[in-house]
Amino acid sequence: MYRLSKIIASVLSLFFILSGSLWAFDRAQIRSQVRQFMADEGSKAHPDSTVNIAIDDAIMYVTDLCSCVVQRDTITLSSGTKFYALNSDFSQMRNAYVTTTNTSIDHIAFEDLGKIKGSTTDSLPTYFFLTGQDPDDSTDYIGFDITPLKTGTVWIWYYPHGKKLTADTGAISRTNIPLEFQGLIPRFAAW
Repeated sequence: MYRLSKIIASVLSLFFILSGSLWAFDRAQIRSQVRQFMADEGSKAHPDSTVNIAIDDAIMYVTDLCSCVVQRDTITLSSGTKFYALNSDFSQMRNAYVTTTNTSIDHIAFEDLGKIKGSTTDSLPTYFFLTGQDPDDSTDYIGFDITPLKTGTVWIWYYPHGKKLTADTGAISRTNIPLEFQGLIPRFAAW
């Protein structure tokens, strides 16, 4: 599914490049393009605040669709701690790796916890699971199949949420969307 989404986004982006689409460089220019696509330039039936929300939603959608930006985070394991908070921009997990043992660890579904037998002598994780957002603090957490018995380091690679544009001026490069996918933003915002 990931690969198909990336192919679709690439084909759409290539189509828009070849059809002469102009790149929007800041939110004001993107908003102008959105209004052109919606035939809303003269009447301005949609206030700027509504169009800005649509632009932010489009940035999130394109970021999730292309999954082309990967970030790495380091989790320092503490003896006796099973759950660790993920970065606030976390969207989807890609991979996890225990640097202490030079091994990749596998993702298991939360409902499969306890069904996979791990070695009782393991002192570092062999599987991880994601808990989703905690309703009390809106933070995503990663947990490990066994509570680490010693300290270590886990690297995780993940797809981040898109970065919203907070002002009308300022380059769109402040988002984490590569140039070849930026032409999709006004179209999805108008959609």
